[in-house]
Parts: sequence; C-alpha cells; structure tokens
Amino acid sequence: MSVGKKNNSAVPLPPKYIMFNKSEPPYDLILKQLQNAQSPMIGSSYYYIRAGYEWRCVCRITPTCGPVLFHEILEPGQDGISDEDIREAIEKDTHFFTLPGFYCISVEIEKKLQAGCVK
Repeated sequence: MSVGKKNNSAVPLPPKYIMFNKSEPPYDLILKQLQNAQSPMIGSSYYYIRAGYEWRCVCRITPTCGPVLFHEILEPGQDGISDEDIREAIEKDTHFFTLPGFYCISVEIEKKLQAGCVK
C-alpha cells in the first residue's frame, strides 16, 4: 500500500506532525530504543518505520534539550524512498524494537535520507 492511503488497521496511523511531551508513551520509549540501538542520527533526528496491517510509513523524531519531542511522518517519495525500500527494511529488520509495528530503517533508506539532506 502506498504511503498516505487510508488507515484500515487496528493500530492508528500517527498524525503527520505532532509535538509530544516526553512523558507521553510510547514516544519516549521509541527515542530510548533508537538511541540504545545506536541508530544513526541524520541531521538532528532519528528515523524509524511504523507499520500497521495495511500501511507503512517512515517517521522521524527530533529530540530537543527541553521536555518536548518533535515527530513527523515523512513523504518518502520526496527522498527517493520507495514502498519496496520500506517493505525490504521491515523484512530484514533485526527486531530491535520491543513495540509491535515499529522497525529500524535499513542502510539503503539511511543513505537516501542522508543524500536528501533531510532536516
């Protein structure tokens, strides 16, 4: 399924942009897991994949010095990331996340994000 199509799964698709307080789960847990996995920081953000039964999206979290996290769902096509790239990253995932439906980005996606000079 292409990114941006209607969410028909039981897990709700997160909003396009949102500002979370660090005390609001599971975003603090997502950030901790990305940091513990030594996931590369691209620019000032960490990236991951979130997937439901019929949808997949690339997301980023930008930690700040204060009590707020910034979260965004990316338009992956703008950075040359295809649905196939996302599907392959999920299939090859090392299952680092303890939260269901969350996956690390692949090296291929990381390279495309870096090449796209994502914020």
